[in-house]
Amino acid sequence: MNKKTALLIVFLIVAISLSTFFAWQIFQKSKTDTNERNTSTNSSASSSMLTKSQSSYTSSANSLSGSTMSNSTISLSQTSSLHSSKSSSSETSINIPEGKVRVYFTKNGSIFDYVLRDSSSTDPLDKVVDAMSAKFRGPTTEEKSMGFQKDITMNGEGKCYDTAGNLLQDLNGNPYIWTLSQKDWKVYVKMCKDVVLGGSVSDSVLQESIKKTVTDNYSGVTVVILNKDGNCLFDASGLNQCGQ
Repeated sequence: MNKKTALLIVFLIVAISLSTFFAWQIFQKSKTDTNERNTSTNSSASSSMLTKSQSSYTSSANSLSGSTMSNSTISLSQTSSLHSSKSSSSETSINIPEGKVRVYFTKNGSIFDYVLRDSSSTDPLDKVVDAMSAKFRGPTTEEKSMGFQKDITMNGEGKCYDTAGNLLQDLNGNPYIWTLSQKDWKVYVKMCKDVVLGGSVSDSVLQESIKKTVTDNYSGVTVVILNKDGNCLFDASGLNQCGQ
């Protein structure tokens, strides 16, 4: 082998080695770029999921904060919000035709059933006011023919007062015969006069008919019935535990 051939062989070996080296570098760089792109994509996806999760949490937090109850007497606007929050999770609403309320009367002295009366109210507490007003007025002539009877009559002087100690009266100067108020999830029905049961109506049947008149029109609440002195109605024990 002459000197010229030997140099050519060396040159070829060096060229092949350099080509292999540069090819390997290009391959490694390509692999690194691919990994970086994948990492960027995964990071972006994770960030998107985190943002969505944070958004859901914020929405839930806002929903919960909107249903927070206070210990003070609830206004009508607060009542609607709280009612929606509670009934959606634990109550099945009763299907009452729009523009109507259920009013329970004693029937044949020992049982009670409901009739439907008109109401233009949309707030549940206002609906209870309409229903209870109808109950105190008593059944219509047609309803009486079906066996319904007026099961509650009020006698004596009115004893319901406002916070200033003034006797509560209607526009005609007549003392209130009953009042309705709400605190948290309790609705208080207070009699302002002595209660006289109608006919053979028992006190337990009357109380149940009052409770049903309230809860059918405002689901999810507990009903507390008080006498004119603010004690539990018909509580012979004197323990006054109806509000507990």
